[in-house]
Amino acid sequence: MAHEEGKTQPADAGPVERPVRRLDDGLPADAVRFAGDAPQMRVCRMDDMEWWVGESLAACVAEGRRQCGADCYPDSDEQHELSDAELQRLMFIDESDGAEPPVKRTFAEQLAREVAEGGPFPRPFAAEDW
Repeated sequence: MAHEEGKTQPADAGPVERPVRRLDDGLPADAVRFAGDAPQMRVCRMDDMEWWVGESLAACVAEGRRQCGADCYPDSDEQHELSDAELQRLMFIDESDGAEPPVKRTFAEQLAREVAEGGPFPRPFAAEDW
């Protein structure tokens, strides 16, 4: 179901696809800044093995529970939006293209790539066991 301005989307409809525009403000390539009414996407730690990307921690938890059930992500003490320092420290290992060795980039770099690609948010971002 597409979201239209001024229309209400049912709570169980899932993620909303929104346009996200990159602002060219002279910041380093891995600095994520956005223009206009596009929301700022955040990476959220859901538990000790999974991270999601979305507008807020609450949105990520709600969508995660919608997808896998109300019992998912029960420990709110483990959940938080990642800080800029964590985005620079944590490494994303991309094994999707079969490259050997796998491509490594910071969470900040991967976030910028995913936001530029667009699509529905919130959604899974990274996991220890994928």
